[in-house]
Amino acid sequence: PEIDAAQHYFEKALEADPDYALAYTGISFVWTARQQMGLLIPSEATPKAKAAAQKALELDDTLAEVHYTWGIIKTWSDWDWEGGEQAFKRALEINPNYAEALVYYSNLLCYMDRLDEAQEMAERAMQLDPLNSIIQTISACALAYLRRYDDVIERMQLALQTSPNDPVAYNSLWETYYKK
Repeated sequence: PEIDAAQHYFEKALEADPDYALAYTGISFVWTARQQMGLLIPSEATPKAKAAAQKALELDDTLAEVHYTWGIIKTWSDWDWEGGEQAFKRALEINPNYAEALVYYSNLLCYMDRLDEAQEMAERAMQLDPLNSIIQTISACALAYLRRYDDVIERMQLALQTSPNDPVAYNSLWETYYKK
C-alpha cells in the first residue's frame, strides 16, 4: 500500500509540474522497490524504472538524486558495477553529504572487495544521518563483510529501535547470529 501511495503522489506532482525531475526519480524508485521486494519480476519493473530515471536525467542532470537513481539501477538491476560506481561518484560529486548515496555506494564497494573504502563511506553516512534505519542497516553490510558480527548486531538493534518493524534489520540480525 505505501508503494502505491508513493506512486500516486509522484504522479500527482507530475500533473502539477510535468518537468519535475525529482518526481521521476521517485517513480523510478517505486518500480525498483517493487522489484527488490519481489512484487514484480525484473523484466517488468526494470524498464519502467529506467524510463523514469532517463526522463529525470533528461530534465535535470545536475541533481544528485538523478545520478543516485542510476547508481541503484546500474548496480542492482543491470549488475553493471562499473556503471553503478560512476553514477554514485557523480551523485557524490554533486552532493558529498548525500547519506543514502554514500551508504549504497558502500554496499557496492563491498561487492567489489574494497572493504576499507566501503567502511569509510558507511560510517560517513551514519554520521550524516544516524537515525535513518535504512542507513543503519545498509551500513552494517561493510561490518558483516569484515566479520565484525558484534558490531553488526549492535547496529541492527539500533535500527530496530529506530524502526521496530524493519524487515531488513530483522533479516540481517538473524543472518548475523547464524554466522556468529
